[in-house]
Amino acid sequence: MRKLSGLGTVLLVAGTGFAAAEGTEPLTGRVDVGARYHFDTGLYAGQTLRGAYGFVGLRLETGGRAGAGEIRFAFSGLLEPENGRSFANLERLFYRQSFGTWDLIAGVNTENWSVVESVGLVNVMNPADNADPVSGAGLLGTPMINANVYTGAGTFSAYLLTGFVEPNTPGVANRFRAPILPDFADPIFEAGNGRHLDLALRYSGNFRLGAGSLDIGASYFDGTSRSPVCTAVGGTGAASCYDAVIAALGAPPGSPAPGSSADAFWSWMAANATDALVSGASTVPVPGLRALYQRTRQVGLTAVFAHDDLQLKAEGSWSRAGGATYFAGVAGGDYTWHNLLGTDHGMTLAVEYLYDGRDAAQGTPLFEDDVFLGLSYRLNNRLDTAFSLSVIHDLSSSAQYITAGVTSRINDRLSFEVKGTHIETDGYNDPLSFIGRDSFLEISLSTFF
Repeated sequence: MRKLSGLGTVLLVAGTGFAAAEGTEPLTGRVDVGARYHFDTGLYAGQTLRGAYGFVGLRLETGGRAGAGEIRFAFSGLLEPENGRSFANLERLFYRQSFGTWDLIAGVNTENWSVVESVGLVNVMNPADNADPVSGAGLLGTPMINANVYTGAGTFSAYLLTGFVEPNTPGVANRFRAPILPDFADPIFEAGNGRHLDLALRYSGNFRLGAGSLDIGASYFDGTSRSPVCTAVGGTGAASCYDAVIAALGAPPGSPAPGSSADAFWSWMAANATDALVSGASTVPVPGLRALYQRTRQVGLTAVFAHDDLQLKAEGSWSRAGGATYFAGVAGGDYTWHNLLGTDHGMTLAVEYLYDGRDAAQGTPLFEDDVFLGLSYRLNNRLDTAFSLSVIHDLSSSAQYITAGVTSRINDRLSFEVKGTHIETDGYNDPLSFIGRDSFLEISLSTFF
């Protein structure tokens, strides 16, 4: 199994599972209707013009007893073909049975191990919705067998991943994509052609530490990465794609020689690249470029220390892929103020530092030396009105990734959301420069049932 997508597949599998379930819970869900307005016409061939593009989203969730255990089901989807964001995500369809101090889960599931606000680094089992990294499905469900043992010292978990699910990957129409894309439809697998069994282990525990508490998590993954990198046929990993970009640009005088480092590539781009030059090279897919799924071994660690209204967080991963080992990490925390100025209002401020040390063989990191600032302001009223703002600032350039939004209920069954994203760049000195024309404003109305 290499892909799980399509509403028909979801309904067929769900119907088969729930036919055997007893005492099925009421089906609950949400329908979203809205529009996303892009302020600029896309830079690359095939992208949409400036303007508004409507979308419809759906989320369903239910469960029920089945013999001595239970079945859980969750599905999410989006229909918005103009910008290539459509997806169907079977998040959960599994059977779970408890045996006292341990339980067993078999089926499709989604596991989110991340503890930070900005970029999750330890989530390696589930692929991502890369077709819309701003507000897509997040993690996609993947088939697995999962055993969890609960002890006084913490929870020990083992995962056998029984099928490979490819991430949602960007196409011609997608915003938030690179100008040069590999052929995602004909990927290369470094091991097993996507049909082998992958293994993951995890420990999680909670401890008292002074006047606060400490939550820790440790994980290990051995298998095929769910995040592909670009590779040229006959090349070795993402480094060969820099050469392909230069070739697609016509190998202008002074451009880096084949095999040059990522730093040399970005230095040349900052000094020489223009919108017209990059746009002219945006052939999709580029002949000879393919998506590569690397064999990966990763150790992940998470920690959260909480004391009153303060949380200190850290998340890191050590990964071995493409013949090299690299470290990526996020560290920071958040603080919450309550009853501001004598009201019921509350505010949370989060600050995190992002580091990614991978080299060109493992792909181009989007955030390798950045600071994240997040602000959430809640009125705590009967309509659950909340405002949010976040900024990721690249310390090595002037690039910024800014998002803001407001959400509020209209009544018990209706709510609305207004959100926007703005990308600030200064020339082609950062990967964010490739999405510099993709800022948008989005308005949506949601109904719950």
